[in-house]
Amino acid sequence: MKLTKRVKKEWLELKHDGARAMVRIVLVLLFLLPVCYFRTDYLLYETARKQVELGIMDGIITIFGEPFAAILLAPLFLYLIQEIVSFDANEQITLRYGSRSSIWAAKVKKIFVHAFLFTCMVTAVEAVVGAPLLDYQNTWTSPGGMLHLIASAMDAQQGSSHMLTAWEQNQAFYHPIVIIGLTMIFGTLGLSSAAMAASIVSALTNRAIVGYFVVLLICLIDVFSRSFSLLFRQTIITHAEWLSFTGLFWNGLYLLGICAVLIMVGRSAWERKEYLFAKDKETVGDLR
Repeated sequence: MKLTKRVKKEWLELKHDGARAMVRIVLVLLFLLPVCYFRTDYLLYETARKQVELGIMDGIITIFGEPFAAILLAPLFLYLIQEIVSFDANEQITLRYGSRSSIWAAKVKKIFVHAFLFTCMVTAVEAVVGAPLLDYQNTWTSPGGMLHLIASAMDAQQGSSHMLTAWEQNQAFYHPIVIIGLTMIFGTLGLSSAAMAASIVSALTNRAIVGYFVVLLICLIDVFSRSFSLLFRQTIITHAEWLSFTGLFWNGLYLLGICAVLIMVGRSAWERKEYLFAKDKETVGDLR
């Protein structure tokens, strides 16, 4: 009888959590749809005077661009996974996982999976919204496309033909799957780093709001600081980096390094909490 009641209770809690998650997803989608539409429309307005061909690739790579990714996408993602970010382990959950470091490892996996799914959702929304506004053809391999225009402008400034040569030699690299894939990978790494940072600060301070505040501070630094960026500016793959891949490589390496450091710091912080939790239990036992 007790087992039946426990299973029923867990099922109801799971159903309730699923319903709340669905509500958050719907709210995020309702917010993203008009934002993506007006952002894409503004992109068309800005480039109309340049008489350049815009394609859906231009809309997708700019959807994760700064300050949009920092000011809008990061808070939306944290709102969507707020239960994962603010989750802390009680004694029963710790016993189930074996240790708090194991809980942190499971938490990191969930963050990466949700970050990837979130970038998929944002990319899909932009693709759907951009349908009536942008060309679905890959204009990056066309002489009238944005990439060719920027390469020509950079060569004109430098008095060379280096960028146009790079554009001609890397035509095969500008496949939609490659462009979308790399954009989503960089977006996933950036959002995962933000969520891990919020989780670590929340664990150390026992206040989730402090973790959200730290991420907001990082967003503001990345948007308004011209000389320094902690995270979100590295998630942007600029047109210049699509032409020469040096910046793309170093930004990817930086994001992977940030993720690795945050994973290690988070594991250390949760092991510290486990140690303090054990010491508290010993103190209570001595008092008894």
